[in-house]
Amino acid sequence: MKRLNNLFIKLEDYISGGFIIVGLTILFLQVIMRYFLGLSTTWQDEAARYFIIWGVLLGSAVAIRDNQHIKVDVVYQVFSGTIKNMINILSNIFVLLFLVFMVIYGAILVKDKYLTGEYSNIGIQLFIVYAILPLSGFFMAIRTLGKIIGYKNLD
Repeated sequence: MKRLNNLFIKLEDYISGGFIIVGLTILFLQVIMRYFLGLSTTWQDEAARYFIIWGVLLGSAVAIRDNQHIKVDVVYQVFSGTIKNMINILSNIFVLLFLVFMVIYGAILVKDKYLTGEYSNIGIQLFIVYAILPLSGFFMAIRTLGKIIGYKNLD
């Protein structure tokens, strides 16, 4: 089981990072082509945007896994370990509720885009582009649920 978890961790890291690297590479090439070669294309901006959005949203699950999300902890530091655990669990329950909302309404949006058959300017069906919403919401919800279940005393 631990080996499978390590494989999943590596996949999360490489896939999210890979999307961001591809998006930034496309942007870099676009700048080079536009300003140094005088060539301009329409697909690069949109493709880079999609890659970066997918990378960031998939990377959000990684941030949850590694406790890297932004939080205000000025008041939090005053409390003892038991109170901190309760605050963590409560805040993660609120996050989980939002993520359930994100998965449900993201799936509805994907279904609507699929049924309307809309395409982006570069010829990708929009339901594929929007599929990241329920997908990343699901991965973040799994990580958040793991945080809720796995809390230990912080003392």
